[in-house]
Amino acid sequence: MTGEGLERALGELPFLALLRPDEIARAVRRFRIQELPPGEALELAAPELVLVLAGTLAARTSPLPHLPAREDLLRPGDRLGEVAVAIGRGPPARLEARTEAVIARLDVAGLEALLDEFPAAAVPVCEAIAEELRFKDGLLRELGEVEALGLTGRALEGALSARRGRLLRGASRVARRAASAVYRETIVRRGREPAFWMLLGFLAALAGARLTVRAILHWHLQDHLFALVRGASTNPVHLHHFNYGLVLVCLAGVANLLPRARELSRLWSAVFGLGAGLVFDEWALIWNLDPNYYQPLSLLAAAGTATLLLQLLLFRRFWATLAGRALARLTA
Repeated sequence: MTGEGLERALGELPFLALLRPDEIARAVRRFRIQELPPGEALELAAPELVLVLAGTLAARTSPLPHLPAREDLLRPGDRLGEVAVAIGRGPPARLEARTEAVIARLDVAGLEALLDEFPAAAVPVCEAIAEELRFKDGLLRELGEVEALGLTGRALEGALSARRGRLLRGASRVARRAASAVYRETIVRRGREPAFWMLLGFLAALAGARLTVRAILHWHLQDHLFALVRGASTNPVHLHHFNYGLVLVCLAGVANLLPRARELSRLWSAVFGLGAGLVFDEWALIWNLDPNYYQPLSLLAAAGTATLLLQLLLFRRFWATLAGRALARLTA
């Protein structure tokens, strides 16, 4: 893993989130990078923070000697022992590499040195300890309630079994990679945000329009909610939702011409996607003026547009490279 990739991976740790990029680069030196071939096991007797950088590992932990060990599968971005290294004690753990793996390790001494150098990192560490205390306090309170109820037999065994399961899950100390980190890695840093929000808005508008129209037709609400001329036996004026879609598309286009509005690129991308979804949901009506809402042409147009947006989201660089090469050959 390159130095930049390592800094990016470690920068996703909660207690390093408040540091500047140059400070994260210095904090990286406190970690020990280790490679594990497939099948190799690592015993962690002392508290350590382990962050998976690459590969897949199986982690086995047990909060108490008489309880069965819990096994968790760790993937890149997952971490183990974050609270244990902060409080200086925790259950032993065993890591076994399922594939070729790379991990970053930080022991108690390394964390203390890091906190001495960067005191701001102590705030997230204290938050993690407080969360652990809240979990254990809640568990002790529940056990007190079980004892106060005087349960016996199967009722007592069931209550204790549920609390035992909570203890095993909480004591594994495995933290999954946050959804925000996945979003930054796969969408933001690869320049995919506009296409992502357009696709999200498009699918939301398409699904919302289909469900709304289905409900309106099923409950016969069109003459009650959408009659622009009240009192008429039939509704002489009707605005299809593609009209609203055209307004949203134009609004997003004009907003992107304004310097201040460009700061809200996510919002306007989503608005454009919503508008496009409303337009293509009734594409057949625009194309052939047939008022039948359930025409296959509308679904085909919507599916084609969704596929195009998906291509822009996942394969934008490929198509841009292909188009560039084709243009170069034509102009050669």
